[in-house]
Amino acid sequence: MISIVILTKNPGKRFGEVIHQVFNQKTEDDFEVIVIDSGTTDGSLSCLENISAKLIKINPSDFGHGKTRNYAANIANGKFLVFLSQDATPANENWLNELIRPLKEDEKVAGVYSKQIPYEDASIMEKCFLSVHYPDTYQVKEKKNKKELTLKDVFFSNVSSAMRKELLLRFRFPDDLIMSEDQAWSKEVIQHGYKIVYNPKSIVYHSHNYSLIRVFQRFFDSGASLKDLDLKAGNYKESIKVIYEEIKFCLSELGLTKSIFYLPYVAAYEFMRHAGFILGQNYKRLPQNLLPYLSFHKYYWNKNRLEK
Repeated sequence: MISIVILTKNPGKRFGEVIHQVFNQKTEDDFEVIVIDSGTTDGSLSCLENISAKLIKINPSDFGHGKTRNYAANIANGKFLVFLSQDATPANENWLNELIRPLKEDEKVAGVYSKQIPYEDASIMEKCFLSVHYPDTYQVKEKKNKKELTLKDVFFSNVSSAMRKELLLRFRFPDDLIMSEDQAWSKEVIQHGYKIVYNPKSIVYHSHNYSLIRVFQRFFDSGASLKDLDLKAGNYKESIKVIYEEIKFCLSELGLTKSIFYLPYVAAYEFMRHAGFILGQNYKRLPQNLLPYLSFHKYYWNKNRLEK
């Protein structure tokens, strides 16, 4: 019934807990676990030795966020495909049931994604980001009378997602995007009359503590991919609203005194986020040999890509 696919490369010590929680799910559905590894060398895949997961190894040069997931769809046996990031830990034993449930209840639902909550060691900005983008409210996204879809209209995340295999075989992930293959797929299925559901009852732990340089690089890649997708991320009013929410979140989490000392970091974070995104949106105007240095996914900016 279900194929759970995890893409790995040096997932680290946390991966053992991820696998444990996957196999600890309470569900009446049969499921298989497929791990597709693109060059792990840190020994963290040893947790797979005594369990029934299928390990498939590919060359690092063959990896792509969309390309490898399309490959998984070709070899998976399940009616439903579940994609889980190597560092996303199911928060409880109901993660899988809640993730699949909307697909069973409505044939027009193409995909479902989970709520993400931060690990204890997450930074205050990461906690704020997740609280804004992954609320407690159940959401259904579908095509309306709007002429143009925005990122908010199609937001979807393969950190923890489920979809119908038949639809992924019909609407493939693009294999020429640096990232945001999930947003591209969501946009396409919504345009074809299907629905995307956000179910906050399906929960995973997932967060990163990026340096300011990494924040810049991640949003550079985001800006570039959304430019290729022709998706608008929002306007300045929405950006101001996000900054307001960040300040409010800091006040509620840290209190007034600590927040005052923290505000310079918030300002630096927002500067790097916006600078990275704006440059990413204009990557075609930048010197080609500069792009790998601005990007988090340096492997992507190869000669063949730049010649397209």
